[in-house]
Amino acid sequence: MQERMYWVCADAISLATQLGTAHDLPAPDVLRQRVASLFQQMREKGRDAGIPVDDTNEATYALAAFMDEQILRSPWPGRQQWMSQPLQLAFFQENTAGHGFFVRMQALSGMPGREHVLQIYALCIALGFQGQYALSATGELVDLQDRALATASRNLVPSEVLSPEGYPKRGLDALREKRVPVLMAGFGLLGLCIVLFVVLRVLLSMNIGSTEDEIAGEARAAGDGVVQVGTEVRAC
Repeated sequence: MQERMYWVCADAISLATQLGTAHDLPAPDVLRQRVASLFQQMREKGRDAGIPVDDTNEATYALAAFMDEQILRSPWPGRQQWMSQPLQLAFFQENTAGHGFFVRMQALSGMPGREHVLQIYALCIALGFQGQYALSATGELVDLQDRALATASRNLVPSEVLSPEGYPKRGLDALREKRVPVLMAGFGLLGLCIVLFVVLRVLLSMNIGSTEDEIAGEARAAGDGVVQVGTEVRAC
């Protein structure tokens, strides 16, 4: 389920990581259309992957909050116009996602079977989302992220953490026999971190180019001339 959820969210995650440093994005209306299209694709891919609609919606909330914050912190001149109609307001009718993000993450922590959604929240934090903790000590946010990851990894079946072939059979048997929960949680967290790292690297390498090209194409179609320079999207 974790791999399917990452696949569903891949393009949105890729775009979100770029928004925080973008200087010259397309016009806000064009960018909103692009994001709306990505969210629609998430719903369709989630359906095809057998992800419950509620889980896809929860992941969409996390990514909407992350994208809004990325844009707010970016040097893009259109950020003030964007924040007059942020994604969280357009899709979830609220303007308090900086707080709501953590309320939802806490709720997911107590829901067995939704670890794949919880990991998307933890990944947003790992990629820079701060929300209501933007002015707090960094350690507090890191602790929240670590607890979310630990909760998710603790409820994963072993095959979803790391491949069983990654451990000697004798070592696995010994771990089962000794029933050391702290050690197992440690292996689970390590495995989850490796998975997150590998997935993120793959997503960025595969999607960054196509995401920028699609934004540029939509901007041209809307009458906003856009050219690509290096790895940035620059409006003319």
